[in-house]
Amino acid sequence: MKHYKNTAGKVFAFESDGSQDHLIMGSMVSLSDAELTEELAPAPIPLPDLKSNAIETINSTYRISLGEIDIIGVDYLRRQMADQADGKPTPGKDRIPMTDVEINAFINANDNLIADAMRVKIDSIAAIGSAADEASVGSVVDEFRSGIDTARGRAPVR
Repeated sequence: MKHYKNTAGKVFAFESDGSQDHLIMGSMVSLSDAELTEELAPAPIPLPDLKSNAIETINSTYRISLGEIDIIGVDYLRRQMADQADGKPTPGKDRIPMTDVEINAFINANDNLIADAMRVKIDSIAAIGSAADEASVGSVVDEFRSGIDTARGRAPVR
């Protein structure tokens, strides 16, 4: 293929056998392979924008990860324990067949998981602030995802 760029900066490809040479306008400039690669390369994202995008990725991943944690179940179990102590049934759901010790262990494990995830998030955002280049920012985001996966791996199961 032969590659040309028009005055508006748009790149065109033509057959190298000359069968499309009649389509090449006089104002078009021929591009070498190196020039073509440079023309088609995405524009670099400025580091402040890259950091901002990375922080948003961390925040959204954090929200999604917390969505997978059984926060509603934990709230229900807390209410169930309080109701059991008062000797009344918990409205809205059937009683979850767990002892008070199991409920407390589940709640504590869930609370610890949320605290671990928050620490990973805060540490990652701080690391992005001091990242000097695109590779460093990407590395922080990858480490955050790994940390969240590790924390989620400890999620309590009822």
